[in-house]
Amino acid sequence: MKYFLVMCVLLSGCLAIRQYDEIIQTPVQEWSREDCLTVLLGSSVNNYFIEDTRVRMAVVPFSPLVISAFSRLEQYKKQLHGTQLSSLLEARFLEDVGLYFDSRTGRTFDARGNYYRDITQVDSFMVLLNLMNKTFPCVSPLGIVRTTSSGDFGMRPIIPGYLNDYPCYTPDISDLETRIFLENDKQELLKPRFVFGRRQNVFQKEETLLILFPLRQEGKHFFTQSSVAYLRIHGLDGDMRIEIPLKSFQAYPYSNN
Repeated sequence: MKYFLVMCVLLSGCLAIRQYDEIIQTPVQEWSREDCLTVLLGSSVNNYFIEDTRVRMAVVPFSPLVISAFSRLEQYKKQLHGTQLSSLLEARFLEDVGLYFDSRTGRTFDARGNYYRDITQVDSFMVLLNLMNKTFPCVSPLGIVRTTSSGDFGMRPIIPGYLNDYPCYTPDISDLETRIFLENDKQELLKPRFVFGRRQNVFQKEETLLILFPLRQEGKHFFTQSSVAYLRIHGLDGDMRIEIPLKSFQAYPYSNN
């Protein structure tokens, strides 16, 4: 999947030359590589500073800002000219969030023809989720012990037998797709339309998932009067929950007019 590269970029980090709030007030054509990485990092969230969790979680919501930053990075990588970037933005906006980007004016519209203003005009909420098991691989503490009657010493596990696996946490995730939800300010839960990318049935080292939530159902939008979103995962390291600010879904100047 094309966006799995984003997680590699975020995990590698970057040096910010300009601040996030400054960058998003300028057209995407003016963003440097460092600007794009700063936007990606500024739009993502993680729980890396919570020490008592066994699972590290990082989430990248695919807002118009994130889509624009990724497209601009692709322009640098493939050496695309300006019209090709505009075509890329048009395709990505429509495919990922159901918005229309007019490359002639630099304006963005929803499916009803209204200028884009906020997340309540977005039809789909797609996130990239990275999970890393902090306890894997499991290695029992080793000690120096006498291994033969002649007095030779060697390294042996301090904890014998099956307890050597302690404290490794390797839960069953074969049904992980059914345990992921999006939550709004009203504590309503939304099931994903699809979850793509799980590789194993048992959680060992790392999993990276692409998740799509349908936001508009029966004329009602999931984020009406909501300012934040939460991604919830039931039954993984207890119940995991992380807040996803919706600021990266604000309107901004995508293109030079």
